Amino acid sequence: MERVLKNYNYPLALRKLLFLAATPIIAFYIMQFIYGGYPWSYPLLVVAGNAMCIGALYYLLCALTGRIALCSIVVCLLASLIGTANYFIYSFRGNPILPWDFKALKTAMAVSGNYHYHFTWQIITAIVLLTAAIVWFYKKQIYLRIRLWGRWYRFALLLIGLCCTAPVLHPEILEDMGISSDVWDQGKSYREKGVVGAFLTNLLFMEVDVPSDYSEETWHELLDSTDGGTEGAVGAAGETEKEEQLPHVIAIMNESWADFESFGNLDLSEGVMDYINGLDAIHGVAYASVFGAGTSASEFEFLTGNSMAFLPSGSIPYQQYILEPSQSLASLLKEKGYTCLAHHPGEKSSWNREKAYPLLGFDSFKCAEDMDVELTMEHGYVSDASSFDQIIYELEHKEEGEKLFLFNVTIQNHGSYE
Repeated sequence: MERVLKNYNYPLALRKLLFLAATPIIAFYIMQFIYGGYPWSYPLLVVAGNAMCIGALYYLLCALTGRIALCSIVVCLLASLIGTANYFIYSFRGNPILPWDFKALKTAMAVSGNYHYHFTWQIITAIVLLTAAIVWFYKKQIYLRIRLWGRWYRFALLLIGLCCTAPVLHPEILEDMGISSDVWDQGKSYREKGVVGAFLTNLLFMEVDVPSDYSEETWHELLDSTDGGTEGAVGAAGETEKEEQLPHVIAIMNESWADFESFGNLDLSEGVMDYINGLDAIHGVAYASVFGAGTSASEFEFLTGNSMAFLPSGSIPYQQYILEPSQSLASLLKEKGYTCLAHHPGEKSSWNREKAYPLLGFDSFKCAEDMDVELTMEHGYVSDASSFDQIIYELEHKEEGEKLFLFNVTIQNHGSYE
């Protein structure tokens, strides 16, 4: 035993321990630095909780490969990429990457090319430091020297890595450490509680809890207590209403359209809403629950009458909750004999519309590739003119006596914005 202790390379052993202990913490600080956090602002438990989650990956990689230094570089690079991705996503839409965003990956990829990416000094600093570290590691051959050769050392790291998976698999542990998500301000949560920790605590919101005393019987009792029940939702005339008296219903959800003059702090030389305000129509104001992203959330509210206020911030109802036939404006009008058509001149798979619309009662859904009219483009998207021409086409080619509900979601004014 004495001979083993004499021959043991203590400086190298200390360096190995230093790598093992410091890497998850350094990776956490790199990620937060890139995202916009301040290294000195994090409580010890917040650092520990996030480092444990990062350590789960790091220690398991070390146990698998035995290459401590190389795994340190890989984990720090991955932390940089995660921090950068969250920074850009937050700057584009006001929310960082959330767990349910991975269900909308196709939608994100479809529009990502239309945005401009500006690297901050934090991102540039991280790139320079990581590049310097990689070059230094290579020249000094540290990636070869800082390794684990003993089977028991690797087994010990395997156990440590498995222990670190506890907060990953059970995010409520992170809440006990002071790491939580603010569903009203996800960006703040990621900045103050850690990108990894806040992301994982959002997993607790993947399922919406059923309200207390809720049942289908209670729902019917409340509905019957209102005037007219479901019949009153579609028209006051009820069953006596004749089919030929039913008008066509056209709903247009115009991408990014808003009356900014109504905010009260915008002075213009002339009005830009004069034509709209001059229409002989009933006017009102609609408030959107989302800003800067989440088109389908506004669709969901309009079609179902449900509010996003009762769902997790940034959630995507079409992908998370519309998993079976659900009552909506389309299904109610369908009961009245309407043919219900949905149209959006974007990707068919965006926000899972191709699966959600039929479950909401629509008879058909047309995207850009299905349009029957000539397409004109505006900054890379199908123009509103083409979108409205499709509405006219549907009205002109309907069956005689057929009543249409046309739900049209435009895309011309989608981001990015200059």
